[in-house]
Amino acid sequence: MKRVLWGVLCLFILTGCGGYWQVVDPTTKDVYYTKNVKKEKRGAVRFIDAKTGVLIILQNSEVIEVSKDQFRKAVGPK
Repeated sequence: MKRVLWGVLCLFILTGCGGYWQVVDPTTKDVYYTKNVKKEKRGAVRFIDAKTGVLIILQNSEVIEVSKDQFRKAVGPK
C-alpha cells in the first residue's frame, strides 16, 4: 500500500498536480475532493476542499486521481 501511495504522490508531483483528486485522511476516514494538491516539505499535503472551500493540511493522506465525472458526483454542481 505504501508503494502505491508513493507512486501516486510522485505522479501528481510530476504532472503539476492538475486534474481531479480524492484525498482521504486514513486516521479519520474523512474524504475530500480537490483540483490541486501541493506536497509540503515535510511530507504533508495542502489543498482546498472543493465542497467547503476550506484549506486542508494533512500530514498523512491517501491521494487518488479521479475522473471529472466522479469529482462532479462527489462535489455536486458549482
